[in-house]
Amino acid sequence: MISILISLVSLTMGSCVTTSKINYFQQNLLNDTLINSIKYYGPSFQVGDIIDVRVLTNSKDVVELYPNLTTSQILTNQTYVSGNPVQSGYTVDSNGCIIVPGIGKLNVLNKTKNTLQEEIVDSLKSHILDPVVNIKLLNFKISILGDVKLPGIYQIPNDRITLFEAIALAGDLNYSGNRKTVKLIRTEKGIRKEFIIDLTQSDHYGKEYFYLKQNDLLYIPTTSVRLNQLNYAQYYLPAISSLSLIITFLNLIKQ
Repeated sequence: MISILISLVSLTMGSCVTTSKINYFQQNLLNDTLINSIKYYGPSFQVGDIIDVRVLTNSKDVVELYPNLTTSQILTNQTYVSGNPVQSGYTVDSNGCIIVPGIGKLNVLNKTKNTLQEEIVDSLKSHILDPVVNIKLLNFKISILGDVKLPGIYQIPNDRITLFEAIALAGDLNYSGNRKTVKLIRTEKGIRKEFIIDLTQSDHYGKEYFYLKQNDLLYIPTTSVRLNQLNYAQYYLPAISSLSLIITFLNLIKQ
């Protein structure tokens, strides 16, 4: 009977957790390696994005000419805290356009921050000498779900965050998180993409998913070991305890 109990416990607990299932970057580079990384141009604007446009100047004439663009459009400080209020700005409509006072209607769909800045600078050159334009995406957010310490929606204060920075933001994976099948879901230009990422590998730099984009969803599944432990605690442990009591009772009767 005792051997049966031991066998049941062994089966329900599953395989052991080893460093090969937990550690990141397990393939060490023997020599210095030149990484052919994807050049990062910042986020490309999509329908529903909120954009802040400002002209940086000390000229009173420019301030009077463009009062809405030379004063800050930001009402709240943006942080990483999940659920932070969205800041004010110009919302990209269903046609991919924003209307900026003093400039007019701009088509921003799928354009990067640098491209849009250059277009606005060109449109202001006839009125302002050497204009400086600052553009900021206000609703850059990512969602991190699954087996991490701090799942949630995170507002990103700047225009750039990497895969591993996002994982660190969520407090890292729990030990039971499956590092070999992390899923990144991205919708861009109306097309949904899915990436299956093995965090134990070392070849992430330069990959398309290395820099996250607005509205990316990062999902970390749970390992079968963790599920076995949960099943053991919820179903098998009470059954084994009951069986142990029955065996103890039968031994007492025999005596």
